[in-house]
Amino acid sequence: MPRNAEESEADVDFADCVELQPELKRLKLRKNNWDSDTYEFDEVLTEFASQKCVYEVVARPVVESVLDGYNGTVMAYGQTGTGKTYTLGRLGEEDTAARGIMVRAMKDIFANVSFETDSVSVSYLQLYMESIQDLLDPANV
Repeated sequence: MPRNAEESEADVDFADCVELQPELKRLKLRKNNWDSDTYEFDEVLTEFASQKCVYEVVARPVVESVLDGYNGTVMAYGQTGTGKTYTLGRLGEEDTAARGIMVRAMKDIFANVSFETDSVSVSYLQLYMESIQDLLDPANV
């Protein structure tokens, strides 16, 4: 997606090679002008999806399973700078609508557990350049 007018002008001669079809829950990958492959998913979110929408679609089912006693994992994978930390870990201190998956999940979990009978443990890890970091360890801040 172009970030400014100069990039928009440069993109005029290029066609998108990826077409998201969220209403059909699929992605169309154009190989060239006459050939494409289509892939179907459980859900397809565009870059305009709100943090709340991403949480509801991606993480709420995991949280519900956790509340039923199962282990749960939400994982983000991708290139540096593509929004993984924003989507997962954004605190949204000033704007609650900007809260990421982790904050929303913890809010829902703690609202539904009994502190007398239940126990909750959490890991928040980053794998970067074949090195694992515990993002909840204050030494890594």
